[in-house]
Amino acid sequence: MVETPPMTDEFLHALGNEDFRGPLWHGLSAVLAGYGIAVITSWIKDARIFTELTGRGIRHEPATAEHHYPRNGDAASLASETVARALDRLRILLRSRQWSADGSAPLHDRFMEQCLRQFPDVYRRWRRENEPLLPAADAMAGGTDGRSGGDPAVRMISARSPADLMSKIPDDLRAVIQLRADGVPLADIPEQLGWRTGSLENALVRHRRRLRAADQGKG
Repeated sequence: MVETPPMTDEFLHALGNEDFRGPLWHGLSAVLAGYGIAVITSWIKDARIFTELTGRGIRHEPATAEHHYPRNGDAASLASETVARALDRLRILLRSRQWSADGSAPLHDRFMEQCLRQFPDVYRRWRRENEPLLPAADAMAGGTDGRSGGDPAVRMISARSPADLMSKIPDDLRAVIQLRADGVPLADIPEQLGWRTGSLENALVRHRRRLRAADQGKG
């Protein structure tokens, strides 16, 4: 179970006083990001992500070939992009009072729902970028039915803190996640970071290549 600050009406009011951009929001978003990246990465690796999407009735491109399943490095990168989008959406929901502290769904459940809703678009773009480059013989990491001896994400989260998980993300991508959590549109992020036009996409591609190279080095 992810440990967030006590989600009371008073805490939500304090977040609102900071316009969901101050230290309280940054602390909350860092905890949720660490949790979300761990869970979504695990679900991508063992293909449970597609079962979760189908079970919730969220439309997505089906994975019909082995090379449609992201490999380990790509899984972590796609999870990071998904979480960045989900944090931005969660901020909007909280600001508009579409979630309350006395509601039936815990905040981290609502956040994970947003992660699932953001994943199909992130995955669709990854498929378009990578499908011509990936041979059909590429092996999927983990198996296709999502069944294992318990959810790996639960074991990962219990063994590592959100701060530790976030520390594994390169500085450039961590900055993107935080800016998205603050509501900065993707198109405006390069200017905020002093990057050239198109450098955001390049940074994400570099991140995937670094993780992919690390995976190959372990093999």
